[in-house]
Amino acid sequence: MIAAVIGTREPNSRMARLCEAVCRKLRDAGYYLATGNALGIDNIARDTWNERFPERVILYLPWAGYNAGGIHPRNRVIVFSGQRDWLESVRKYHPAPDRLSSAAVKLHARNFGIVKSADLVIAFPRSISKPGGTGQGMRIAEALGKRLYVLPKDLGFDYWQSVEETG
Repeated sequence: MIAAVIGTREPNSRMARLCEAVCRKLRDAGYYLATGNALGIDNIARDTWNERFPERVILYLPWAGYNAGGIHPRNRVIVFSGQRDWLESVRKYHPAPDRLSSAAVKLHARNFGIVKSADLVIAFPRSISKPGGTGQGMRIAEALGKRLYVLPKDLGFDYWQSVEETG
């Protein structure tokens, strides 16, 4: 089974701890990881798997060398190289594809590769109202009928409200 873990580049400490805990459970349950190797949530997931099972990490990169510093030699790396279905997903699922730079198109296209490969998708958006690039992965997951868990929202309480109240 493959779990895609996607999310904000700027998680607060509580979200980072939640991501680590979820990733440890999935990793120890035998899941493979699919992620995009971006800063923040992607790197937390990658590093959590790399602690014990780097051979079960699949990194989808928008271009060769993207955030290469954290890539373990036993990670599997897939680089976007114009895959048609990945490119078509940007136009199909992004709310403003014509406004994207070529780098942003590649970043969003690689989201399709991540989500398509997964059996389930765990998303850690910056916020529900402004999910950013994570929202693209969430839209793809819903369109492809993937099991999608949006954390911490799906835990059953207003996480963002509690963060604002407690810092």
